Amino acid sequence: MKGKLKQQPLPPPTTAPHRPRRERLDKQTRARVFARDGGVCQLCREPVRFGQLWTADHIKPSSHGGTGLLSNLRLAHKRCNEARGNRAARTDTGGYVR
Repeated sequence: MKGKLKQQPLPPPTTAPHRPRRERLDKQTRARVFARDGGVCQLCREPVRFGQLWTADHIKPSSHGGTGLLSNLRLAHKRCNEARGNRAARTDTGGYVR
């Protein structure tokens, strides 16, 4: 068969590096964060109203080595937390914590 090229096998698919799954915060820890912060989003300073989605936001993101300790958590509206992404929190001087 003239002119027919032999097909080369496809290379194996590449995959992104595996990121370990984070442990979910337990209800007790989430309740402590909510009570400590007085039901106020620590990013926009607006109260979290009944029925609004909220998160216990990591001040130093888990992806940057942050922990699930209360000292690294703060109350945030889900939309505020998602808008921040995994950037580290700003310090009082306006820079980012690394």
